[in-house]
Amino acid sequence: MSKLQRTFYGIGVGPGDPELLTLKGARILQQVPVIFCPEARSDSGSHAFEVVKKILNPAWQKVEFLSFPMKREPEVLEKVWMDAVEKIYHVLSKGSDAAFLTLGDPLLYSTFGYVLGRMQKQHPDVTCKIIPGVSSITASAAAAQVPLARTGGRVLILPATYRMDEIREALEKYETVVLIKVHRVLGEVIELLREMGMMDRAVLVSRCGTPEEKIYRDLSAVNPDQVDYLSTLIVTSQHE
Repeated sequence: MSKLQRTFYGIGVGPGDPELLTLKGARILQQVPVIFCPEARSDSGSHAFEVVKKILNPAWQKVEFLSFPMKREPEVLEKVWMDAVEKIYHVLSKGSDAAFLTLGDPLLYSTFGYVLGRMQKQHPDVTCKIIPGVSSITASAAAAQVPLARTGGRVLILPATYRMDEIREALEKYETVVLIKVHRVLGEVIELLREMGMMDRAVLVSRCGTPEEKIYRDLSAVNPDQVDYLSTLIVTSQHE
């Protein structure tokens, strides 16, 4: 099967600070005529788009927003992902390169991973290229000045939607545990850390790389109900 002459780019734009967009990512973004941006619901806005909008040229570049609702039903998600793939493929088949933006890195807890897999399966004639980005995990560690790992240290990245007993087991086994999507269960996690005597090992970074960035080193002073969705909790012994 012959390849299309156009390319589908997955571009990681970093955690939210425009200065953390890579040079390669910026260069390609300024060359691609059609850019797809994910949003949680129609007209809700795209954090990824906000990062790059100042370097785009509306005179000749087209931005399309794709809604990816925060649902868990497999059949709903599958339809959303496939609809996105077909919209992107339509652009590619008409002779234009296209890019898909994602916060952080395209292949680390990103919607792009689902889109990529289905694009490769449904349309193997498409040339896909991925531009890595600074992840919220490494950016949060940098903001808090907390080493994630040193020689021999093990790091586990875990969505905080796991059960508390699983999070406890991770904290017992690994030198560093990074909990993402922690906002909904932060109260429970704080109680677990207090019970395990690990409160002094934890730092919470909220909205990393944005003007609203906050770093909490004293979790006992945090109101879990007021923590933003874009929050990362790092629990580590690597700073000792």
